[in-house]
Amino acid sequence: MPSYDVGSTVSARPSFAVQESLEAQKQEFTRKEEGFKRREETLKKKDLDLQESLIRFSKFLQENDSKRTRAEKKVGACTRPLFSSTQALFAYYMRSLFGLT
Repeated sequence: MPSYDVGSTVSARPSFAVQESLEAQKQEFTRKEEGFKRREETLKKKDLDLQESLIRFSKFLQENDSKRTRAEKKVGACTRPLFSSTQALFAYYMRSLFGLT
């Protein structure tokens, strides 16, 4: 009668099941890792877009401040002679109408 090694057959089955389980876990880990990498790339792109937007906004604020300063200087330069001539005109009317100085 031939002798069969039953012990090696029985021990191979649990090993195969363990190997299958480990392979499934490995695939799940790989899938999750790929998802994390995609999410990380998306976040990096959003961060870069946000930084570029911040730079553009900062430039806009600087340009706007520069324009405001120029406009204030221009208005100041234009209103001083006008204010001076208005005062002179008012003084003239006061003198001519009421004889006041």
